Amino acid sequence: MGAADFDPENEQPLDEFGYEKLMRESDARTDKYIELLKKYEGHPDQEKIVAREMGWTWLEEALEADERGALPPREEI
Repeated sequence: MGAADFDPENEQPLDEFGYEKLMRESDARTDKYIELLKKYEGHPDQEKIVAREMGWTWLEEALEADERGALPPREEI
């Protein structure tokens, strides 16, 4: 289920097993993300490659739009 599929009205509270499943899935995503960051460290397109490998098409598209200058400039923090 992606963020677009989330419906808080139909969301049920997690029991112990549901929570454990959620945490295992989260840990697996984190492990994959860290592995990809290390694998593509130093590559000029690291962010886009990692986004693609993670299935984050929205981020990959945003990074490409930023490269084309289609997004407003970022504010410095």
